[in-house]
Amino acid sequence: MTLRLVLWVLGPFNPLIDLIWLGGDEYRQTLRDKFAGTIVVKRGVEPAGRGPIHVRYYSLLGFMLAFAEVQKPHVA
Repeated sequence: MTLRLVLWVLGPFNPLIDLIWLGGDEYRQTLRDKFAGTIVVKRGVEPAGRGPIHVRYYSLLGFMLAFAEVQKPHVA
């Protein structure tokens, strides 16, 4: 949580860009959450399952960012 707060206060992600990113993200994570490797969940939630971890690449404002994320299973 301290790392998330430091990233919000000191950057490198602008809070406005962070909130814009939040609206389009599949997991509803801000960029600082992805960078810190955290996810906010509701109290009492049970895990939905397991999945492989893959590195996903994002291009944002001329920067290439790489984050490790859990791959959702493909439903046919």
